[in-house]
Amino acid sequence: MLWHWILLIIILGFGNFLMLGSMLIESAQVPAVLISGGDIKYRNPPRYIVGVILAFILQSIAAVTLSALIISYVYFITQGKGNFLMWIIGSIGAVYPIWQATRLSGYEEAYEPEAFQAKEVVHRSIVLSLITTVIFTSLFVFIPSFLNAVFYWLVGLAPIVAVCTVISMIIMARKFKAENKDSE
Repeated sequence: MLWHWILLIIILGFGNFLMLGSMLIESAQVPAVLISGGDIKYRNPPRYIVGVILAFILQSIAAVTLSALIISYVYFITQGKGNFLMWIIGSIGAVYPIWQATRLSGYEEAYEPEAFQAKEVVHRSIVLSLITTVIFTSLFVFIPSFLNAVFYWLVGLAPIVAVCTVISMIIMARKFKAENKDSE
């Protein structure tokens, strides 16, 4: 059973060092940026509100799904017993990717203000996604039946988020290519 813990610590260590979790969460933001309009000149209030809501939903699904996967693995390793140190490590590992994404948005605001303004809807909703992830992670730890109830829903919603993200990236790339072609 020790190798399960070694595997978990390696995955969390490398995954968080390489920012894999936060990159997954940040890629879920692309549809919201597309809907709200990356260019501030063309942004209107209804699209902005829809973008904020969509960013919150997509970021939360990505972050809570990562949290559910990590907590279910910790639950498997501990066999549902109260090894509190291991649950604390698992909980920190589950919340860390969305916290890291929140921190990166702060850096983007400070050092890349133009990119921050283009993705403003995402940055407005990321703190709510962090709070949602903390709440869900706490529920997963303290009420394991809640994790069992929502786990398959989250695993089912994650591919939908991924497909929406890929389609949005393709649309944005085509728009960018068309804009650059017109400017030549």
